[in-house]
Amino acid sequence: MKLRKGKGEGPPDTLRPEKEGKNVVAIDGSLLAFRAAAAGEVRSIVATHIKSKKSKAFANRTAFKAWLVEKNAEKKTPWEAIDFTIEDIQTAPPEKVCFGNAKNIINYIVQACDADEVEIYLDEDGDTFRHGFATVQKYKGTRDGKTKPTNLAAVKEYLVIHQGAQYPPRMKVTTDDKEILEVDDYINILKYNGWKANMEGGKDKLISVSFDKDDLGNSGWSFDFRRKDGVPLMRYPIWIDGLGELTFREKQKD
Repeated sequence: MKLRKGKGEGPPDTLRPEKEGKNVVAIDGSLLAFRAAAAGEVRSIVATHIKSKKSKAFANRTAFKAWLVEKNAEKKTPWEAIDFTIEDIQTAPPEKVCFGNAKNIINYIVQACDADEVEIYLDEDGDTFRHGFATVQKYKGTRDGKTKPTNLAAVKEYLVIHQGAQYPPRMKVTTDDKEILEVDDYINILKYNGWKANMEGGKDKLISVSFDKDDLGNSGWSFDFRRKDGVPLMRYPIWIDGLGELTFREKQKD
């Protein structure tokens, strides 16, 4: 995949884009809400031996498994993981702290993207059109049962009430009767339409704010608001125009 300038419209990500029209940011609010709710939350587990009823706390399941290996080295009859019940423990900060996290992320996005307008989208409950394609196993079925941040629902409600978050409009994109779009799909539609408008000379920028795996596979403006060790992964939005190419090459004979 190549990230490059597109016909004079976009600069490299090392330079701040020159502003000629409006900058509109379309934020994946589901990703934002998850990170805001998860920040500062401490997770641990309590493993309880079913037969003896004795319990022990661990930082995570990996630490529990390491302890189990160590204990079994001393025992004639080894324990198995199925001999224990596992309880997930979540210690969350107050809701208002998570609300502050969300607000700070939004302010950071606005500043980095020099945004004039902010649109925040949240995933709607219910099956999307993608669920109709999953015939072998349930779409995203591996996520069932996974623990979500304690304050996730509260942060989403905060985004709706105080930050104007909304759900993507329903639209039929297949012959299936499901019309719910995932946020990442809808933002990619907006991003692609923005790219087309820019390529036709439009000056307004539609900036996709997401770190979904599919985001960089679509032409247009992108911004990843994450940081690693306190350092931003992107300082400014990047322009994607040209996603590489596939070239057939015959295998060379030895």
